[in-house]
Amino acid sequence: MCYDIAKDEDGKAYVKRASFRGNINTVDYLSGWKRVVEAEGHPTAFGVKNLMPRKPLFVELNAICEELDSKSGRTTKIKPVVNMSFFSNGAAKEMAEKNMYCLSRNRNYVRYVGRSISVKREGASYKEYSVDGVSVMCFDLSLDFNNGLIFPILERGFIKFYLQSEF
Repeated sequence: MCYDIAKDEDGKAYVKRASFRGNINTVDYLSGWKRVVEAEGHPTAFGVKNLMPRKPLFVELNAICEELDSKSGRTTKIKPVVNMSFFSNGAAKEMAEKNMYCLSRNRNYVRYVGRSISVKREGASYKEYSVDGVSVMCFDLSLDFNNGLIFPILERGFIKFYLQSEF
């Protein structure tokens, strides 16, 4: 979801406009969201009227999306990898390049099944892992290699690996 905050004449903040685009083109997110917010548009991409942002609302909307996504029947392409170093010097480039140009529903992921994981660096909002000597960045601290998947993508000609949740 994206939204734009503006201020009225009294300086009070309000949401000027808001919109949502779902991950899966065949899922009717609009019907689910209409149970909670005022929304109009296409089933997978729509505008939200009179939005009052608050955490419980976003938690509820996220739960609706997760429920709808899980019922979609979409399957994710996941390649098990024992050694990230071998993978990054071989098949990773082709997978990363495909991921650059595909829709999120068609992404390819890696499930690391090896044993060489260590935390290289960490901050308040990220962790950088060394996996068989290969850097894997994670910006969701609730994820680890048991519940996350590695997303390879080309950035400026270099293969980058991100630990993400399955979309």
